[in-house]
Amino acid sequence: MGLMKHHFLWLLVVIAALWLRPETALAQDTAVVPDFRHMKIDNPASLSDAGALAIYSQIQVELAKTFARSGLRIVNGYTSWQIYNRTPYLSSTHGDRYVNNFANNLADGYDSLKKGSKMQAGAVFAKDGFAVTKDGEVLPGRLFVMEKLAEGANPDTGDWRYISIENDGSIIGDSMNDPQNIMAFCHICHKVRASRDFLFYVPPSQRLP
Repeated sequence: MGLMKHHFLWLLVVIAALWLRPETALAQDTAVVPDFRHMKIDNPASLSDAGALAIYSQIQVELAKTFARSGLRIVNGYTSWQIYNRTPYLSSTHGDRYVNNFANNLADGYDSLKKGSKMQAGAVFAKDGFAVTKDGEVLPGRLFVMEKLAEGANPDTGDWRYISIENDGSIIGDSMNDPQNIMAFCHICHKVRASRDFLFYVPPSQRLP
């Protein structure tokens, strides 16, 4: 079983609140998020917190090395940034992967962002992770990146840049150079959090004290 390689099946289902598991977008901010069923894997397994953390601990270094091959300087050393989750948690909106939320020092205050507030330019978020099939196969995930641009740089996305890096280090989507709108689903999803600068937060059960 492998990652689905025919990119992003943009199939909008009814409402995520009726479909997504509680660990996913609905639990993150009680927001209703459409599920685009993109990048799904076959046969995803369910892991305990300890199991997810054990797997991630074994592959984190190699994941970071792989993503560094992209040459994307804004995520250099992302694993040394502040992490906001206790253990990797399951995210259906990211293809049934177990993911982590990292943020650089310019994203300070992310965990207490109030309505109407905005992150400062240069704030970067990186979400890495992995998937596991019921057969026990561990599949390295992609790196999903959000970078806050200068005010007015891209009003259509609230001045956010969305990037996706494949698990071989190749950049498969960058909203700043995206003529085919490969990354459009990212902002469509994040738009439901427009009042908090388009940012979701970690599910309550996974938040660090």
